[in-house]
Amino acid sequence: MAYAVVLFRRLFFICFALVFINACTSQTHQGDTQVDALLWSTASAEYEIIARQIYYQAGRQLDRMLSSKSDESALLEQGDNYEKRPLAIIVDIDETILSNGPFHYQLLSEGKNFSEQAWSDWVNQARSKPVPGALEYITHAAQKGVTVFYLTNRDTTLFEPTWRNLKEVGFPLSDKNQLLMREAQKDKEEDIYPNWDKGARRAQIAAHYHVIQMIGDSLDDFMNNTEHMTPAERREASSHYLAYWGDKWFMLPNPVYGGWENAILNQGETPSTGDSTNAKYRFIRGGESQGVW
Repeated sequence: MAYAVVLFRRLFFICFALVFINACTSQTHQGDTQVDALLWSTASAEYEIIARQIYYQAGRQLDRMLSSKSDESALLEQGDNYEKRPLAIIVDIDETILSNGPFHYQLLSEGKNFSEQAWSDWVNQARSKPVPGALEYITHAAQKGVTVFYLTNRDTTLFEPTWRNLKEVGFPLSDKNQLLMREAQKDKEEDIYPNWDKGARRAQIAAHYHVIQMIGDSLDDFMNNTEHMTPAERREASSHYLAYWGDKWFMLPNPVYGGWENAILNQGETPSTGDSTNAKYRFIRGGESQGVW
């Protein structure tokens, strides 16, 4: 009996140790991959080269469209009879023209998850710096007489520091209608919910402008109703517009966060670290990420 008790205790502690080690390994892996993503997108020559390539190509295509007086439109919401309207481009803000690397490093160093309060505190500091190539491209477009619209899912309560940040780093802004932010809406039960879909705001621009280019870092910067798509559905949806990519649509890489991650996690809100890691491993083990290409 005494031997059985000792054996049971040893087995119990072995199992406990294995669970503990697995949990620590999982958390370390998540932290390491997050650090890698941040380092690559804020410190690597490779990221800077890719960003500058994208903006350089966008500028070349912009000049081509202007010189040929092209009547092409970049907006799926453009509608009819737009050809004689003033020309415009639409750019996303976060991780497209402004980098928030220091904010994400701060979260990691403090062991915290994303929160609206932490985000609000960061935005109010107006410390985000331009993504490489963004300032040159947007300045060039403005000098060519193209109106620049900054379309972001930052909340409208953050309008003033966002405007200040953009102006201080040199982005051309003269009319507050150029900065379109996310507002809360009411559903049929009068519950407040955030308007993450940018389609209505793109349509608002389309009513008065001929939009010739769009730049973003997530699929929802270009098309509607992507929030609840699976990764396979997102790839399928984007494949219908192959002629747009690199011509009228330009995508910046963002391995840190975004719609791609929510699609894998199959939820709209930022998950806890543990849930996020487990969901990603389930996705890999299930084979959903295999054979994509």
